[in-house]
Amino acid sequence: MRSRDLTLRVMSALWLLSLSTAVRSGDVRPSDHGFCPSPQAATQQIREALAEMLGAIRANDLQRLNTRVTADYYFSTRGRRYSAAELVGEIRALRDQGLTFQWSVTDLKIQLRCSDAAVAYVNEGSRDTPDQKTPTRWAEFSRMRFDGLSWRAEFTYSSEILENSAIAPSSNVQ
Repeated sequence: MRSRDLTLRVMSALWLLSLSTAVRSGDVRPSDHGFCPSPQAATQQIREALAEMLGAIRANDLQRLNTRVTADYYFSTRGRRYSAAELVGEIRALRDQGLTFQWSVTDLKIQLRCSDAAVAYVNEGSRDTPDQKTPTRWAEFSRMRFDGLSWRAEFTYSSEILENSAIAPSSNVQ
């Protein structure tokens, strides 16, 4: 029993040491409900989470997507709401019909409040058939939450940017 007590004490001391080191280095900071990642760390982690989400959807990999979304995640577009499983299924069905998508996150804007983030970005890419590549842009917004280990999306709203819209590339809106 002494060996187990010693092991627990050593593990507790190491955990406290690593936590205090992280706080001093600015990687996390105290909050009312735990510790929050620093804005710099959060921004990079959110960027990585979005890239991982898009990669998982591109690969039709629901298991991988579920590592970056909450259990009750949903995606909303064109007036329809999709769970993570439904979203992956819908993209798979469109691929089966010959349609493919290319996606990349651009113009990323993040508003942080400890473990919560409002994330707005433009998803630039294309909607492709075997005969034609159609450049496409989507304005997207995700609500993300830090679970203590990683950032996970709670929901994503997506709307295609039409060429004659106020935020189209040729727009003169200031």
